Amino acid sequence: MKFNRNTLTKDQLLLYAVTDRHWLNGRTLHSVVKESLDGGVTFVQLREKQLDEAHFMEEAKDLQALCREYNVPFIINDNVDIALAMDADGVHVGQSDMEAGDVRAKLGPDKIIGVLNAKEYFRLEDKSRSVVMGHAVSQPYFVPDTVKADVLFRNMKKKKCSMAIVLDEYGGMTGIVTLNDLIEQLVGELEEDTFPELEPLENGAWKVRGTALLEEMSEMLAIPLPSEEYDTFNGLVFHALGSIPQDGTELSLEIDRLCITDMIIHNHKVESAVVTIKETSDTEQSEEERK
Repeated sequence: MKFNRNTLTKDQLLLYAVTDRHWLNGRTLHSVVKESLDGGVTFVQLREKQLDEAHFMEEAKDLQALCREYNVPFIINDNVDIALAMDADGVHVGQSDMEAGDVRAKLGPDKIIGVLNAKEYFRLEDKSRSVVMGHAVSQPYFVPDTVKADVLFRNMKKKKCSMAIVLDEYGGMTGIVTLNDLIEQLVGELEEDTFPELEPLENGAWKVRGTALLEEMSEMLAIPLPSEEYDTFNGLVFHALGSIPQDGTELSLEIDRLCITDMIIHNHKVESAVVTIKETSDTEQSEEERK
């Protein structure tokens, strides 16, 4: 049986299990989840940080089939692409991951989406289930779809809520609204709070965004770059890699004289990278100048 946000009931949230490989003690994850389901678990979230994508998918499909035998919802932690590919019942994302609205657009209107307050979670010294549920997971704030934007904004500020779930007159969910959404409706679109596209660091290194223009990089770093072939640092990097890595990937590589480290991929772009310039010999420099 498949579940979605419209058919989910409170009874299915009575005992919510999140997997953790550190607790297996030599047992298989399948057997532990089965024991949990036999013991009355009503909702299962697969949290897996140690497997590659192929093994993650294999394990997720196995547990999904098990949960369906028990008519229990099964969701994936963090990995939206895996949840979409295997048709999981939903996904759980942190607030620092993809925006809930973007996840909804990707998974469709019926999937279950959970959000953890990542900032509160990482502030906790005790990360036991009871403490996390009490301090990092809060009750959802439901609002009618007829509420006016300015009234909702004041109420969300008063309640210190960053996100509200919008319901229609029949109690069905029609969408999610965030404080940023409201501010943009009331005062106009906001610029993202980001660091500059090119930022000098210590020891001659630079912090670079994928959207940095190669022409500007060439001027700032005082080295020739193929700005006629590619406009941005994104284009240069992805051409060298021959592909666009998955979100969350961290890479290092060299392109001619550029040593690129601590590169992070987010939303199919280079979110940031640290770039240093390799020194060249006099001979190499003369050949480069002749080019």
